[in-house]
Parts: sequence; C-alpha cells; structure tokens
Amino acid sequence: MEEKVRFWEKLFLCVIDELRKRQNGTLYDIIRASGLLRQLFIDGDKSLIHRANKKECLKIKFLVRDNSSELYKMPDKWWGRLYPINRKIPIELSLNKFLKWPICIYEEHTYTVYDLIDYFSHFLGGIHAGLPSDEKQNTFTLIHKAYPHIKDMPSISLYGILEVSICALKPLEDAIKGRTNTGGLEP
Repeated sequence: MEEKVRFWEKLFLCVIDELRKRQNGTLYDIIRASGLLRQLFIDGDKSLIHRANKKECLKIKFLVRDNSSELYKMPDKWWGRLYPINRKIPIELSLNKFLKWPICIYEEHTYTVYDLIDYFSHFLGGIHAGLPSDEKQNTFTLIHKAYPHIKDMPSISLYGILEVSICALKPLEDAIKGRTNTGGLEP
C-alpha cells in the first residue's frame, strides 16, 4: 500500500526536479539553483534535506574529487575542481564535511562549498541581492579578476556543487518515490 507523502518530502522532490531543470542552463539558472541549494542544506536541522530525510534516515554521501594534493601548492591563489572527473577516485563526505570542503584559496582566505552557495544566494540574487558583510566576502567578489583567463570560475564551481548534490540526493529521492504517490505539493 502506498503511503501518503509528507509536505517536506513533496517539497524536496519539487526542489530536486527544479535543480535538474537548471543543471545545464544559463548563469541565471545557476544563480537560481544556489537558492535551492541553500534551502536544501544551509539551515541546519531545519534545512529541507533534514526534514525530507526524517522518515528514511539515509546517510547522504557526497562524492567529491580529492584535491588535497594540490590544495596548498599556491598558498595565495588556488581553485579546485569539485566533481570527480578524469578517473580520480572520489572522497565520500557527509553534508557537514561537504559544506566545509575547500573550493578556492584567494588572498589568504579559504572559500568552501558553503561560501559559494552563500555568495550566489545572498549576493548574486539566488535568494536576494546584497552586499558583502565582511572582508572575506568582499575579497571573494574580486575573484573574477584573479582568473581573467577563465570567464566565470565561481559559476563553474557552483555547477560542480549542483552536480555532486544531485547525485548525492538521488538515493533519498528514489526512496521517497518508491513508497509514495508523488503528486502535487500540498501543505
């Protein structure tokens, strides 16, 4: 017998569907996806991932590229890839470790997955457009100048975060869909 899907599970399924639609889109799609990633991951125990996973209690595993060997070769300027490519063996991370995973070092600051989601969702309009609130955030806004040969390293990295996240959330999506009627969103 099919169970009735809970509100948070339906919202989770809608968010995953929207992330997939934005996955191969424009810069606008990537910026909008940052707001969805923030909704999924950033609010601690109240984040959508925790609410949607309450019944299943799955351990969500984020597979990322091991960039530890290259991370501190250039102590003032480094940008790593997140998505495991070129036959690199991935590292498995929990949500908390994933959010703390380094993406970039610039001007003595280390920027993480969390920082990129925050940058896109709070400064570039994923949720709202704002101004940097501290020196670290302000420095990040200058990063485009550090990589003139690459058009938009931050959005390339956010795309990687999006790819890794969709893969990590697939088991939860499948578990919810496997036991429920996944109709429209109802409170």
